[in-house]
Amino acid sequence: MVSAYGGWAAWSRADLATNAYVLVLRSPKGAVSLAPIPGRASPFDVELGPDGPGVAAVYSRCSDIDKLEGCHIYELKLGVAGATEQMLEVPGSSVHEPAIWGGLLVFLRRNPGGGAHRPDNLFQWRIGSSPAHSVALPTSRGGLFCGGGALAQGPDRHDLWAHDSWSAARLLDDERLGILWRDEPVVGADR
Repeated sequence: MVSAYGGWAAWSRADLATNAYVLVLRSPKGAVSLAPIPGRASPFDVELGPDGPGVAAVYSRCSDIDKLEGCHIYELKLGVAGATEQMLEVPGSSVHEPAIWGGLLVFLRRNPGGGAHRPDNLFQWRIGSSPAHSVALPTSRGGLFCGGGALAQGPDRHDLWAHDSWSAARLLDDERLGILWRDEPVVGADR
């Protein structure tokens, strides 16, 4: 999953040395670096959005990622020297898949009684307030075509590719090769 806002982009990369996923950031100036946060056992559910005058990344950390139990939401302010991840005091537990817009956070909370039909409920929360409010989930109308291009990770989640309808696929990030950004077309790319 790739998230972008305000010239920033973020995605997960599998770290072969630690068997964990790390969060990769691309700044508005094109610099690609690892986020100054610990890795995790599964890809980050990261979303970027406005937070005051800057941009923030929000994501969850869970004590049991397979069951989505013991999950908390964290925020990392981007482009701020010395910024560290901060746990947000979101009401409730087992919260995941966050998104931020200004001072508003939306997220999913596990619904133990929902079964396979509705395993999660959607909530919105004004950061710093006490109650979180339930939001009705929309009904899907099927897939929508988004023209212009796509970002995709390879099947082993060690690389990130960009492709659009007018040029060849481009390799953006490949931990195995030490590549963080390569702007020339990749000849014979079959992913």
